[in-house]
Amino acid sequence: MFGKIKYIGENIAHVEKLDSLAEEGDLMNVHVVFEEGTQCVLGEVEEVTDDTIKIRFLGEFLESGKYISGVIRKPSLNSKIRKINNDELMEIVGKYDKTTFKVGQSSIYTDYTVCADINSLFANHMAIFGNTGSGKSCGVARIVQNIFQNPSLVSYNANIFIFDAYGEYKTAFA
Repeated sequence: MFGKIKYIGENIAHVEKLDSLAEEGDLMNVHVVFEEGTQCVLGEVEEVTDDTIKIRFLGEFLESGKYISGVIRKPSLNSKIRKINNDELMEIVGKYDKTTFKVGQSSIYTDYTVCADINSLFANHMAIFGNTGSGKSCGVARIVQNIFQNPSLVSYNANIFIFDAYGEYKTAFA
């Protein structure tokens, strides 16, 4: 499917593009895994030229299958490159259960709903910024509504503080 790794830069692998990839269609933003032994590094196709594919490293899958963001050790030049499998994709987009809420539909993987663990997401600092009219208020209101849609959601480490200077969220809590 993918050719050999030509070279690895700071956070990008330059991979030989095989002619057989033309049948795959659009590769932009597709997730791939660099696999060698027990090491599995997740990457995202960032650029495609006539003979080279540039893939940015995103994170790693541990032996347990858990995904961690960031790459501790880059893949070797001998790593096998393949498209992400369903189990790995589900680890990234999340499963809907008693600790998660629905964030929305994946724009890359159209048949997948993105779910976030409430205790992981809201246990750390987070801010949402954007230009006027970009959808910040609508997005936050939707997240809040989705949190309350899951009746079995168990929160034990989540703290949420919404600074609502203009009263935009009062209808979200109705």
